[in-house]
Amino acid sequence: MHARQAVVEDHTRPDARFAVPEPVRRAGVQMCLNMPMIAGDRPTGVLVADYLTPRAIGEDQVRFATLIAGVVAVAVERAVEHRRNRALFERVPVGLYRSTPDGRLLEVNEALVRLLGYPDRSALQATNAVQVYANPEDRARWQQLMDREGVLRDFEVQWRRLDGTVIWVRESARVVRDAAGHPAYYEGSAEDITARKRFEADVLYLASHDALTGVFNRHRFQEELHRLIAQAERAGQAGALLFVDLDNFKEVNDRLGHRAGDDLLRAVVRAVRHRLRESDVLARLGGDEFGLAVPEVGAGQVLAVAERILGAVREQAVLVEGRPVRLTASCGIALFPQHGATVDEILTAADLSLYAAK
Repeated sequence: MHARQAVVEDHTRPDARFAVPEPVRRAGVQMCLNMPMIAGDRPTGVLVADYLTPRAIGEDQVRFATLIAGVVAVAVERAVEHRRNRALFERVPVGLYRSTPDGRLLEVNEALVRLLGYPDRSALQATNAVQVYANPEDRARWQQLMDREGVLRDFEVQWRRLDGTVIWVRESARVVRDAAGHPAYYEGSAEDITARKRFEADVLYLASHDALTGVFNRHRFQEELHRLIAQAERAGQAGALLFVDLDNFKEVNDRLGHRAGDDLLRAVVRAVRHRLRESDVLARLGGDEFGLAVPEVGAGQVLAVAERILGAVREQAVLVEGRPVRLTASCGIALFPQHGATVDEILTAADLSLYAAK
């Protein structure tokens, strides 16, 4: 083995270099030809030819046998490598797959079976890979990238589990081509990133919404107001901004505590929302002050909107020292583009109108 050349061993000679294993002796083996198996530069084993009677072995026979041993060594090396890769394929905690260009799943590991919630490997492989994508346009985009680039890295996309649950995965893949250069199959990996996506969505939500009431915060409201002003200008339409301030909210907060005050603010938002259109934008600007952007309304219509909002506030009542106290509110109104063409101008106009109303 270490000499890397074939060695003939006659077991009948008393000066034999190697002890003959007992099972070999009982089988009647009297001579053997040991041929090292070399794959590339690495020895992988020894191929042994046993003879029941001693015989002369010519150099041509040894060379031919050594050639056969080399072929066997390469085959064994590939088999060992395949087994090693297969073990890695199964043990890695990330979903792995091989699929044909038409979406037939050739191989999947257990991690992918668990990721997609299938009962077993065969059930998943009976499903076309195209059906795993929650949105068909995402699979089309995936295919376009693979056709153009031949490789895909960190492709974030939504998949659908067997039970219908939609999850986010980060997918990487590459195309393996045949001798003619045509795609033979794809091999890729998929990692569940649903928790990360949910966390990012939560952060984005908190950055644009009021944590107490769930409506937009001041920053997001100004962005929406800018959008509505620009939209009205393009369409040659009008819109309105309403500032609503709760008049006696401080009394409720001081006497009943902040928890009761918070509950009352949430109740006011629910009541106001019921009186809004889908296109209207409501926000809590701070404390007991709210903003409402209303597109496609004129001066006459906005007064009716304001009355509906104030009526919703008046419906909210709480007990203070045993007697019911109804909330009231003041409202300031600014029209765009009549009272301004920018966000700052409209905000200032609405603020002045609210001050006059109070």
